[in-house]
Amino acid sequence: MRKSFFLFFLAALPLASCGADYFFDATPDLSKEYLADRNGDLLDYSGLSTYESVGDFRSADALITAFENGESGLFLFAQYTCEACLNFEPSFASYAINSRADVTTIYRDGSNDAEFSAALSKLSAYFETSFSNTPTFFAGKKGFFSTVSWGSNNESYLRNSVNSQASFTNIYRFGTAGAYEKEAKESILSFFYSSTDAAATDFYASTLYPLAKASAKRLYLIDYDRLSGDDRSAICKDLSLNDGIYSPVVALNGTVISVTEKSASALVKGYYS
Repeated sequence: MRKSFFLFFLAALPLASCGADYFFDATPDLSKEYLADRNGDLLDYSGLSTYESVGDFRSADALITAFENGESGLFLFAQYTCEACLNFEPSFASYAINSRADVTTIYRDGSNDAEFSAALSKLSAYFETSFSNTPTFFAGKKGFFSTVSWGSNNESYLRNSVNSQASFTNIYRFGTAGAYEKEAKESILSFFYSSTDAAATDFYASTLYPLAKASAKRLYLIDYDRLSGDDRSAICKDLSLNDGIYSPVVALNGTVISVTEKSASALVKGYYS
């Protein structure tokens, strides 16, 4: 399996004219090597600037499934025992908040040593390399990865390094019901899915993602695997799912359709036409 390594030691260039919304909702640049999603939980964020508060804690298995299905994205390794990781945390958190970048964060916090080691091993095996240094920040897709940042770098460096390799989609991932329900979403397509549901992953890979990644229209992706039990119930209630039982559905303007129905594809294609 081919691997690519790009270490960028560029001078940090101030972007005084670039506000936080500078490149939001633009048509993604498909010529870039990687496409990365947004973190919808950061759309209206006023929490702490920490790894745990701004990262997407998808499992290594879910991340690998996404890569295998043709997606690409950003991922980070960090741990609480690493001084460089502690120094890097404010810059990373500020970058994530301001760019709303969805970064799968593999973070050892002192209570998850086994899970951290397992994730490290799975991703190392997948990319046929050894991920051992922390903090390291990568862009990845099926069979390839590039280094965004090694060690502790500032926010400007991260912005320049990510933008040199990746373009952001207008796909916003939500892992909390509160953030999703704050959004005015009546005219925005939503997809309620789980990475462990075959119907959901197949629909996303074959129908929804190819259209969404190339569009300036937003897609709100509700990640069942990241939701708490209360949030799962709230989302099911929001989407009027019977008895609060999860089902992969697409929703638009009050219409909610199971992805197993043929009309789901028509709804998606109509939205992106």
